[in-house]
Amino acid sequence: MTVVALERDSERVADLLRRHARDLVPVGPACWTLTVGDHTPEIRTQLKNKWLEFEAVLEVASPPAKVTAEQMTDLLIHNRDLKGGVKFALDPESRHVRLIAEIPWNADVDSEEAIAAVFAGLCQGRDRAHSAEQTEQLTSVSADAAAVTGLGERVAKACQEGGWETVVRGDGRIVVQLDVPDAFCQAVFAVDPKVAFAVDLGLAPAHPTSRSAVAVLLLQACSLVRLARAIAKPVGDTVTFAWEVSLNDTRELCDLEPGLVALSMACRLTLRELSALQDERDERIAAEYLRLRGWLR
Repeated sequence: MTVVALERDSERVADLLRRHARDLVPVGPACWTLTVGDHTPEIRTQLKNKWLEFEAVLEVASPPAKVTAEQMTDLLIHNRDLKGGVKFALDPESRHVRLIAEIPWNADVDSEEAIAAVFAGLCQGRDRAHSAEQTEQLTSVSADAAAVTGLGERVAKACQEGGWETVVRGDGRIVVQLDVPDAFCQAVFAVDPKVAFAVDLGLAPAHPTSRSAVAVLLLQACSLVRLARAIAKPVGDTVTFAWEVSLNDTRELCDLEPGLVALSMACRLTLRELSALQDERDERIAAEYLRLRGWLR
């Protein structure tokens, strides 16, 4: 991106941010801090390499002493319900909890709706991080029926035109083969309860140590892969895990291609390690992983 293009795009981004934010303060080239209302977190926003990156400043940084490995699964359960593709993540170096989101930037597309959803999700996530609310009390974010009418056909067509191997099942599900070498990895598109592509990782580790190790690995990967987020869903006495990408732009579908690429990268980054960490025959692998990452003594 040239200097002139960066300046032009920065002005466009600042204008979009002002529509929802107050106290917008430039803190560097294409970088701002802002709030969106009373009792809302400070949000850092940056335009970088054709991506809009957001991070909510949590009131209390969460070092390892304040967050246990067992709590990592709860953060992934929260990720299922955060608007705008917002996600909890772990900084791989400091192990601090982060609350972040990314939007692919296209100056020719109106990103106002996607930005508003991210701001809502960041505020929602901050409240979750600083409350004692139980995950089972949370409600899913439902898709707007009017916005998704005919969306499945458009998504399938866009995937096929983009060169992705796509199959429309008899029940209407759209299944896309991801670009993951030496692995059969598929993303399934759904509009209920939210518009998203998801990759079921086929993981339901019964042992708490394995479950914690899987959650830590996925949360660290959330910091490394833009757009995709890891999620968890309680099922009986255990938890299942998945990667997903929420589609904020149901009109232009400008986040469809980046979303499928992100899911492919997320699976490439984690599938092999996840298989080892959920080995029920020997949870010592998971325990050693947590120990090496500083979560166990």
